[in-house]
Amino acid sequence: MLRGSHGDEFSLRIVGYEFPDKDNDLGFDSNWLIVEIYCKHGEKTWVKRAPSLLTWEAGILIKWARDILYKQPGSEVLEFIEPNLLFQALRGENGKIETLRVTLGHETCPDWVHTLRKPAYFSMDFAINPEDIEAFCQSLEADLLIYPRRLQGIKELASSPRDRLRIVKKDNDRT
Repeated sequence: MLRGSHGDEFSLRIVGYEFPDKDNDLGFDSNWLIVEIYCKHGEKTWVKRAPSLLTWEAGILIKWARDILYKQPGSEVLEFIEPNLLFQALRGENGKIETLRVTLGHETCPDWVHTLRKPAYFSMDFAINPEDIEAFCQSLEADLLIYPRRLQGIKELASSPRDRLRIVKKDNDRT
């Protein structure tokens, strides 16, 4: 769990696959994860469940969060295919990464956020705390052991979805 200096809290758990019985596609539908977020901001708390990450996006989030600890993220903004979650590494006046911003949108945004602009977004800032970030990463890793990347039904295995699409295209070109 990430904890802020003003009592804010954020946790993210993987609670299942969006399509638990689908394991024979090119890797996208069978790899959508339902995540549960728990947030506390002031006196308000909320829990939301939504298909928000692909299995490999969860892995990317783990690596990115750990890279923040070493102040070397490949990018200071991490966003995903579904616009429910956004993570940002914010630099302080000294130029060093000091804050992790979590932005919730669409299905994960709290119901009490009212705005003229739709969709609504809500952000919380957390000072970089190595223990919290490492615990956050370890929790996600444990969840990914239960809900790993599924690749059944794919004859040729490549390193990324884009590579698999290239393999399929090559096979189709031969016919």
